[in-house]
Amino acid sequence: MVESSAEMTSTIKKLARAVSSTIPLFIIFSDTIYDRYISLPLLITYSGATVICIMLALLAFAFRRWPKQFEPYRNSIKDVLGQLSDSMFSFVMAVLVIRAFYPLDLALLPFLHNWWVWLIFFLEANLLLTLWSFKNHQDLYSKAIQFFWSTLR
Repeated sequence: MVESSAEMTSTIKKLARAVSSTIPLFIIFSDTIYDRYISLPLLITYSGATVICIMLALLAFAFRRWPKQFEPYRNSIKDVLGQLSDSMFSFVMAVLVIRAFYPLDLALLPFLHNWWVWLIFFLEANLLLTLWSFKNHQDLYSKAIQFFWSTLR
């Protein structure tokens, strides 16, 4: 039992060294990595997303199953996952704005005097504000709705 615990600790240390050396590179080049990842065929894209989800699930399982071995690395794992979350959030926001909303808004600009165009602009802003509020754990969505409602009265 002692040997397996020692082996587990050395395996965790090796894994931590490997992750700590690759995560900074990923954070620095994340925009390029995501852009190239999106340009891949859908089969590869979904397969890669599935592999990443399985790896995160296995990490969560190992963290729950052997909490004592992961305790010294808890803060560093949380920091790495936080950086990864920030990188993914920035990517999602950039993709929404650059690849979805910008072409749609350019196509709708000639019809700016119609009410439904303003409704679409409002829905886009609503989606972006909601995503940003969820990311920052703030309730800005309801505050913004109250502000706009009070200005319309």
